[in-house]
Amino acid sequence: MATVVFLVIAAILVAVLAAPEFWLLLRNIRARGIQGTRVRLRDGLVGETVAARGDFARQGQATIGQVTVDGEIWSARSPRGAEIAAGDRLRVTSRDGLTLLVEPAGPSPIPRRDGPAPSELDGGPMPTDP
Repeated sequence: MATVVFLVIAAILVAVLAAPEFWLLLRNIRARGIQGTRVRLRDGLVGETVAARGDFARQGQATIGQVTVDGEIWSARSPRGAEIAAGDRLRVTSRDGLTLLVEPAGPSPIPRRDGPAPSELDGGPMPTDP
C-alpha cells in the first residue's frame, strides 16, 4: 500500500514539474510552424521559379498539374493554357487559394530522355575523353 501511495505522489510531482516546460516547448513549435506557413502562403511564392512534376492536363482554356517548391508539392494552373511538360521551369504569377498560377519561365532544367532538340545543338563536335 505504501508503494502505491509513493508511486502516485511521485507521478503527480513529475507531472507538476515537467508540465510547464512541455507546454512552453509545444507553444514554441506551434508558433514557428504556423508563422512560417503564413508568411510563405502570403508573400513567399509569387515570383519564384518552380518545376513541373509531370505533364499538365488541359482543362477548358487552362492547363492544370503539380509543381515542386522547395520539396513541397503544390497544385498549379496555367490560365493561358500553355503546354507544360514534366521538368519545365515555371514562374509563379499569383495564388488562388492553395493553387499556384504559373507561366513558363524558360527551358527545362532537367535533360530530356531523348536528348537535346536540334535547335539546342550548336553544330560543333562533341568533346571526347582521351
